[in-house]
Amino acid sequence: MRFKFSVFAILLVLFFSTAYGKQEGKLLFLGLTDLGWQIFAYDLTEGEPYQLTYSVGDKRSPKIHGGQLYFRDTLGKIKMLSDNGKELDFPVKIGPCFDFAFGPDNTLFYVAHGPQGNLKFWLYRKEMAKDTPSKVFFRPEVGSVSQIAYSENEHAFVTSQILRSREERILWIPVSNPDLTLPISPVGELCFAPSFGNEANMIYCAFEKSSGHYEIARINKQNGVMETVVSMPDASVVAPSVDADGKSVYFEVRSVLSESSIGFQELNSKEVQQIDLPYAAKEPVWISGESLSAYGDLMKGNQ
Repeated sequence: MRFKFSVFAILLVLFFSTAYGKQEGKLLFLGLTDLGWQIFAYDLTEGEPYQLTYSVGDKRSPKIHGGQLYFRDTLGKIKMLSDNGKELDFPVKIGPCFDFAFGPDNTLFYVAHGPQGNLKFWLYRKEMAKDTPSKVFFRPEVGSVSQIAYSENEHAFVTSQILRSREERILWIPVSNPDLTLPISPVGELCFAPSFGNEANMIYCAFEKSSGHYEIARINKQNGVMETVVSMPDASVVAPSVDADGKSVYFEVRSVLSESSIGFQELNSKEVQQIDLPYAAKEPVWISGESLSAYGDLMKGNQ
């Protein structure tokens, strides 16, 4: 894998070669091209990126479900990528959304505006196999919901609730009963971009350490304790995604001195490494190595 180091390059290379094991799996991420933000896959074993989408316009929220790649287009509409690289309309008719996730029993959950021009964002549920209207799954009493993530192991969603300027909190929403929704981040903090780790009851998110500076934290759902796991003195880190073994966390690095990039850190260490890419990159999502098997020919064609 190709990495770039900021200081003491030779010593760091020697250190990393003994202290860090090989990274496994793949990353989905957004890379900046002449046609906007496109979806790429990065093989962590081979150290090679592969471009998957090419149409004009920004892509967001890449997800793998049932071996298929889904994403949002510039207008917020959900699209799916065929195994030959064609971008297809989502088979279920819903309007533009801010984020989405696939839940149990072939259901789609998505964040969209409330009805009748309501500017707040609610969480909706749609049964994909039935021609029935979407239903409101969770409507916050105050503010809006934002990014969402689902865990099969926890049978729950996590989302960030926007309360007011510079205040967001992380909510734990059981699929079986959204009335039992639990706020798990400290009061008054700006916490966002939540995701599940591999440990039970543990949530990862970005939070504002100081004005305009963001770090990555791990929150214990059981007791509400939040601890910093990734920080960089000269850059912000956001959008955490943990691998299946709970070994490493991948994230977006934001710096005023350079374009956004993808970094990672082993959770038993405090050393941040950055993946060397020839373009700006953001929003990494760790997936297993087999998750993109349907796109093998497409990826080989992009080598």
